[in-house]
Amino acid sequence: MSNTRNNRFLFLILMIGIFTAISFASRTVLLFTDIAQVDLGILPLFKLYAVGLFYDLVASSYYMIPPGDLSCPASQQIVQHENT
Repeated sequence: MSNTRNNRFLFLILMIGIFTAISFASRTVLLFTDIAQVDLGILPLFKLYAVGLFYDLVASSYYMIPPGDLSCPASQQIVQHENT
């Protein structure tokens, strides 16, 4: 039982980690693409990656919304069909 609890959100955490890693890599590639126009100080780079991480975590939080959200009309039809 405890093994199931530990693995319950493993896929979700993995997807968020992959999404964040891909976003970090693409942000870094875009940074080096326009390196001449970027302020290379420690604070601006930290701010760039911190704001990017915040946006990535907000975007990846949509993975945490359960697919059975009853506000969706398709979900309501599925629930009604299962109850009949």
